[in-house]
Amino acid sequence: MRKLLLLLLAAVSTAASADPALTVFAAASMADALKAVNGGYPAAFKLNLGSSGTLARQMEQGGKPDVFISAAKDWADYVVAKDLVEKGSVKELIGNALVLVAPSDSPLQPFALDAKTDLPSLFKGRLSIGDPEHVPAGKYGVAALKHYGWFKPLEKRFLPGMSVRDALMVVELGEADMGIVYASDAASSKKVKVLAQFPADACPPIVYYCALGKGASPEAAKYQSFLLGDKAAAVFKANGFAPLAGR
Repeated sequence: MRKLLLLLLAAVSTAASADPALTVFAAASMADALKAVNGGYPAAFKLNLGSSGTLARQMEQGGKPDVFISAAKDWADYVVAKDLVEKGSVKELIGNALVLVAPSDSPLQPFALDAKTDLPSLFKGRLSIGDPEHVPAGKYGVAALKHYGWFKPLEKRFLPGMSVRDALMVVELGEADMGIVYASDAASSKKVKVLAQFPADACPPIVYYCALGKGASPEAAKYQSFLLGDKAAAVFKANGFAPLAGR
């Protein structure tokens, strides 16, 4: 009996060592889509979700992901400059769009957003937005507001969040009249409605990047290839993300 038990323990140990979990540091906006994508990949995962800037800082302080997914090029460039990812492993992954949302029971109705829109006058309360210091969605949001000349009138009404999902949650709870989030975030929630989508030229292109962490295993490289493939792209698209041109 004791011999059988030892054999079973050895088998479990061997299986565990042969199939270690992949550690993925990913932008918070990837939460639902990435879980759906990972369901189609034969591995266990440890997901660490947060703002791209926060995750990059965690890597700088010793965090060691197999794969890092950033919602903006500047934080991808940051980890490259700090030699925290494998050289040449940074790849464009998927795109997104920026939208204005309101609580689902808000009296505000969808509208066309252009240079003639007087956004600051359409609501009197707070505007939920990711903290632009380290949340790419917030940085894109500020760029879009500046594009139309709405930044100064609205700046003091900002309710900054630690991630874009925090910014979404504030709107879901009715603590802000409007919020700026990604289209994928809006698609993930039944508690908000989309009022308008910012035109693509209102801010820099929204592109996600994935890279292999320093010293990542061969399995991590296989997983990155899977993320960049057609099957994963279809799942991302179904979750509100936008395929990149040429794919």
